[in-house]
Amino acid sequence: MSSKHRPSDEKLGQLLKAPHFGKGGELPRADPVAPTPMLLTLAQIRPYDRNPRRERNPRYDEIKDSIRAQGGLNNPLTVTRRPGAEHYMVESGGNTRLGILNELHKETGDETFFRIHVLFRPWQSETHVLAAHLIENEKRGDMLFIDKALAVRDLKTMFESEDGTQYSFRQLTQRLRDTGYAVDLNLLSRMDYAVDVLLPLIPEALRAGMGRPQIARIRQIEKAFQSYWTQTANQDEAAFGDLFHDCLAEHNRPEWDNEALRISLEERLADVLDIPVRSMRLDIDALLHGRKMEDSSPSIQPQQSVNANETDEQTNVPTDIQPAKRIDTSAPAESPPTPEATNEATKVANSSGPVQASPEKTKVPDRQQAASIENAEPADTAPLDIEQARRNTYEVAYDLASHYQMEQCVRQSPDWGLGFLVDLPDEPLIPDDASTLDAKQQWEMMLRQWVWWMLYVCSEETAQAERIPNLPESMAIRDLCLKSDQQELMRMLGQPAWVSIACQLFADPLFPDAHFHSLMALIRQCRQLRSQIGCENEDTLWLQRSEHAPS
Repeated sequence: MSSKHRPSDEKLGQLLKAPHFGKGGELPRADPVAPTPMLLTLAQIRPYDRNPRRERNPRYDEIKDSIRAQGGLNNPLTVTRRPGAEHYMVESGGNTRLGILNELHKETGDETFFRIHVLFRPWQSETHVLAAHLIENEKRGDMLFIDKALAVRDLKTMFESEDGTQYSFRQLTQRLRDTGYAVDLNLLSRMDYAVDVLLPLIPEALRAGMGRPQIARIRQIEKAFQSYWTQTANQDEAAFGDLFHDCLAEHNRPEWDNEALRISLEERLADVLDIPVRSMRLDIDALLHGRKMEDSSPSIQPQQSVNANETDEQTNVPTDIQPAKRIDTSAPAESPPTPEATNEATKVANSSGPVQASPEKTKVPDRQQAASIENAEPADTAPLDIEQARRNTYEVAYDLASHYQMEQCVRQSPDWGLGFLVDLPDEPLIPDDASTLDAKQQWEMMLRQWVWWMLYVCSEETAQAERIPNLPESMAIRDLCLKSDQQELMRMLGQPAWVSIACQLFADPLFPDAHFHSLMALIRQCRQLRSQIGCENEDTLWLQRSEHAPS
């Protein structure tokens, strides 16, 4: 090479110090194209700005204590980075842990909490990240239903923006499944109802933890009263919407009670339509149970004379299987519990007192009328929808358990058994230090134990030994029963004094009426479900599931 083409030593040094030989300045940031472990500082990571969890994690303090004790994270955070962004962000769950690490670093100054190992995943899309956070929170099982509903609504908006088309429920279901978040049409309908109807009216109740069963029950109540308002009373549908929304808003408080909503609607409609609550309730019960009103009682109009149809009304009233506080107050005990609901109900109706139909219905005492309703023969002409019946039992069981902070114990079983299963509580029902509690605390603890046992007994999940292996593998009670670990079962559950069930539960005035009626409704629903199968074939209910023991 000719020496005249060789750069001088000074020029060569300048070239070597230049960042690169192009004319564009700094090179563009290039993130790894495959999942890559990294060591980052907290200053480089931001929480996900569309986090579907909008409430503080209920386990925040517990998680913080754990991270402090172990000096960092056991599992690395997963992060990603939007194209062109300066900071990384949490990719699929971990916002709570990131916030805790920032708190611990500020409190202690310990670099262990400041420099953390992460797993970087290449950026895919906004919908992918939101879906990943939703799936991760769903796995942990402690995310509010309303937060899930709002996240799904956001995902739907993003999908429609990406594809330039409107999504139907069915299309959205498939698209969500493609992202790894499995939902069904029924769940999407409940989510839409929660966001569009309930959130503006009862935000406190939703934020306090109202779940899918309670929302489904509210929707059932709305449909029943709306049908009565438009079909029987011939009133304007829009006017009912205003009335229903007013009743909802009146009950906007953390302690939600579906029975209180129903009572408010009954009283409001009775006042507006100028009819007795007692007369209206028969039709509402029929509608709530999925039957036509003419199957249970004639149409009721204000100031309309009552005719001979009243005789048919009293003999064709369907057995009440839902919580209905004002109907059940008499709680007649003439008929002993028995699976043969249809035959026994007929016998009781013929032998338990004056429950015959009378053309002078207005002269029947309230107690006698309530007894006639309770002892009426189940309508064989209207077979029960087994799937719906199982859904009903689950909703009532879940609702009752939620009043005693045991909703996590109740699982839905849509195609096996009586519709619900009951697992062990997280902590013993009777703690070791129970003797140190005051009288009120001991009573609350005892009542909670009674409620768990009543739910468990009603589920019949271990009534036959062959059912135990077919319980979901993730249920703690299955494992202990298979091991015959009676010691651990008794430690977790205790054994209530069954001879005291009347004074400690049924007749105790401190056991709320609404909860008592929910329990009675659950028992009636289970009885009716079994009666539809037939007592000689009751195990049919436990043989219909195609895949046993899912994890």
